[in-house]
Amino acid sequence: MASKNISITKDIYSKLKRLKWPNESFSGVIGRLLKKQKNPFEFIGIWEDWDKADLFEEGINKAKEIDKNKTKQIIESWEN
Repeated sequence: MASKNISITKDIYSKLKRLKWPNESFSGVIGRLLKKQKNPFEFIGIWEDWDKADLFEEGINKAKEIDKNKTKQIIESWEN
């Protein structure tokens, strides 16, 4: 497999190292973090009852907010 060298700051290296699973390469960590996730809104059109689509969207937005808050807490704990 071909490879490329990149330069990252020490703080980013430390954060990646903490995210690295045992026996996982740094390429594996970066690939896992960049993996494209499915857009749940692609499936909304399959519902005949559009009221449920609104509930689904509301649930997704709440989940995003919870995830954003948890991510913020994790990052703040790394910085301390």
